[in-house]
Amino acid sequence: MFAKVNGVNLFYEKSGSGPPLLLLHGNSEDHRVFDKIVVKLANHFTVYALDSREQGASEKTGQFSYALMAEDVYAFVVDLGLGQVNLAGFSDGAIVGLLLGLSRPQILKKMILMGPNLKPGDLTDEAVAFLRELEAQGDYPLFRVIFKEPDIELSSLKNVKVPCLVVAGENDLF
Repeated sequence: MFAKVNGVNLFYEKSGSGPPLLLLHGNSEDHRVFDKIVVKLANHFTVYALDSREQGASEKTGQFSYALMAEDVYAFVVDLGLGQVNLAGFSDGAIVGLLLGLSRPQILKKMILMGPNLKPGDLTDEAVAFLRELEAQGDYPLFRVIFKEPDIELSSLKNVKVPCLVVAGENDLF
């Protein structure tokens, strides 16, 4: 299904029943990264697995930033009349969740944020080398945002009042 929000057509799949749960994928992925878990989550939630702009089946506009993606998600929730949503985001999706927690908390009930970073400088040296190597092998325009954004001050996180579980792994890129 598609939703025209914030000037872009976003693709999403909807399944299950219950409170709304929005799933946001990472950079250069799409909603299918959550396929196996959606089956279980759909027993308890109405799951909205969304393709971010420029990714998956969503519209390619040439415009890409975390702030823009956060506004896309805000418009998606408002335009579909979802009220407050639970949000689970991975990597870029987790960054978008943080930005929403700071700028649009009224649409959020609870969040699980997996592998977010606050600044490009949070990337490990190994991650930078790996991403630069991938970028050199092909056209990965979405990687460029990783080297420029986000710019979230650690001190600002105290302003996130939405109940939130942050998951960080010892082998994360950040």
